[in-house]
Amino acid sequence: MKIENKITEFLLYLEKNSEKDFSRWLTGVNIFEILGITSAEIRHSRVLAWLLDPRESHKLEDKFFKKILMKVFDNNLSFATIKPTEIILKDFSKAEVYRESKNNIDVLYTNKEHRINLVIENKTFTSDHDNQLRKYRKFIENSYAGYRNIYIYLTPNGDAPIDADVEERQFWSLLSYQDISDILEELYVDEIDNEKVSYILKEYNDNIRRNILNDIELKELSAEIYFKYKEVLDLIFENRPDTQMLREKLVGVLNYLNEQGNLIFDEKYCSKTILRFRTRRLDDFIDNVVKEENTEWSTGSSYFYEITYSNFQVDVYLSICKKNLTDLQSQKLKLLTVNKYSKYGFNTSNKFLNFDASDENLLLSETVQILTNFLLENLQQIDEFEKVFIETWNEIQKEKNYV
Repeated sequence: MKIENKITEFLLYLEKNSEKDFSRWLTGVNIFEILGITSAEIRHSRVLAWLLDPRESHKLEDKFFKKILMKVFDNNLSFATIKPTEIILKDFSKAEVYRESKNNIDVLYTNKEHRINLVIENKTFTSDHDNQLRKYRKFIENSYAGYRNIYIYLTPNGDAPIDADVEERQFWSLLSYQDISDILEELYVDEIDNEKVSYILKEYNDNIRRNILNDIELKELSAEIYFKYKEVLDLIFENRPDTQMLREKLVGVLNYLNEQGNLIFDEKYCSKTILRFRTRRLDDFIDNVVKEENTEWSTGSSYFYEITYSNFQVDVYLSICKKNLTDLQSQKLKLLTVNKYSKYGFNTSNKFLNFDASDENLLLSETVQILTNFLLENLQQIDEFEKVFIETWNEIQKEKNYV
């Protein structure tokens, strides 16, 4: 059969039968996919924090919190931080929930009345690194003396943390997105009268099942459709936008912003997976000497603002190369990076705005303006960041001179 005929057959299938075949998973327009909440950790963490917050409009009070703790018990019968009877009988509605505002912890639920904390490290398709679990735990222990602390490591399949040693793993209870899905189903099927809230929870659960969990029936149906229309789908996949296209768009925007004087950019500073730029203010302040004829970190630059874009998730952060620092530069930059140097000498703790490009049509010209706006917003945040940094340094020097 000619490819043209196969394309026609595939289009007819999409028009007449695809909705019926996939109706279990395509429940109309999923609001969470519209919002770009598919597998991005930061967006799932926002939803989890919303569900945990007893003061939010969902009126769940402490139900989601209690069900998570009961799941921890189901998965680990030796768990002894809190007893099941206490979970059932006590009211945990007077609590505060923080999202990445407490030492970059994904989700922190803290209850002052019962002196208990729930810490969630959320990993959808990434893993822990740089001893971050130990860092979070020590922060909680030091900040909340006398509290009972429950640490949860949340992954799609309930996997153990990779970077943490055996001793650290003992502090963390494992939870899977299947557990979260089960909790959501219990809530919207049996325990919620509000139709709007029930609808939201069902939509979110459908999103989890489609985009995070391995739904066996869906995989089998998808495989059947793929092999039936393999030639057409392969043609589509071969011409779909990829991260290389995203990189080209970002490089174009960075070159434009360089010409406008917003930043300092040259593609020779970049690697295959990381784009790098500098600012004139920070260059001047730390007296940054750059060997223009060299590439990447061999230029001798003591820092770069770096942009990563794997899986269409665009992140911007400050990275510092310790080996390139003069003594004075080291003194200045340590003001930003106290106790934050990793074992490789790079600091990536100062993150700025991020952007999910997975739902953008990179073939459209409008994408360039979207990426330009994103980087300009980052530059505005970086500008404020540098101002505060320099002002703080100058104040410290004044105090030293005064003494």
